[in-house]
Amino acid sequence: FRVNTSSKEAANLIRSKFNLTGKKRTGFQYLKALISEIAKFNVYVFEFIEAHNKKEKANLEGFFLNPNFIVIKRNSKSYSREIFTLLHEFAHYLLGAEDFFNAIEDSSNFSELNKIERWCSDFSFYFLAGEYSNTIENLNPDENSFHEQISLFSKETHLSKFAIYYRLYLKKKISWSYYDKLQTNLKELLSEEEKELKRKKELEEKDNEKKAFPAQKPIRSPLFDKTVLMAYYENIIGEYEAIQLLKLSQKEALRIFQ
Repeated sequence: FRVNTSSKEAANLIRSKFNLTGKKRTGFQYLKALISEIAKFNVYVFEFIEAHNKKEKANLEGFFLNPNFIVIKRNSKSYSREIFTLLHEFAHYLLGAEDFFNAIEDSSNFSELNKIERWCSDFSFYFLAGEYSNTIENLNPDENSFHEQISLFSKETHLSKFAIYYRLYLKKKISWSYYDKLQTNLKELLSEEEKELKRKKELEEKDNEKKAFPAQKPIRSPLFDKTVLMAYYENIIGEYEAIQLLKLSQKEALRIFQ
């Protein structure tokens, strides 16, 4: 693909090659399925999880490195944002253009972003919006059900409300000041919800101090497993190293290596 290719047509074409239809998926399930589908293009996706108590946080959402490596940061607070980032980086792969991506939804001047960034972000929107893209882009902010419609499309498409409102700003359906006010209100609402969830978790831990909370594990690309096994079969690594890298149980290890 090239930047003069229609990002909407490209998104529709790629979506048709992915097996993402059928049952309704949660954000995490959709993200996991998307990583598996991207692996069919021989693209490695590495998800990293930042420690919650880390003082200095990574300021990048994700990046793509030639020829076929994508790294994304876990965003369990908003899987829709992580999904959008992954598709944005995959779009960079389709164009063969390296990228270090941060959120663009805080930019009031999208025209300043280079053509590649715009193409990749448009691709992400059209991929997720699918059949709803025209309807979303033509929503009327003067309608009483405007915000309810956005909530509905967000649930149906794995697009965040931020992304939909921002799209409407780009289509000149709402002004930047209107979008900025909505964004601030949404962030405050999410912040309050996070505080409430944190408070409930602290209460649960006090009620049962022995209760174990398993650490989050990054989603692993199927290509990683294939690469490790190939390295084992070609005697590049030993059985122990392969078991450790794949994090296999004893039963799984016996099934694979015997």
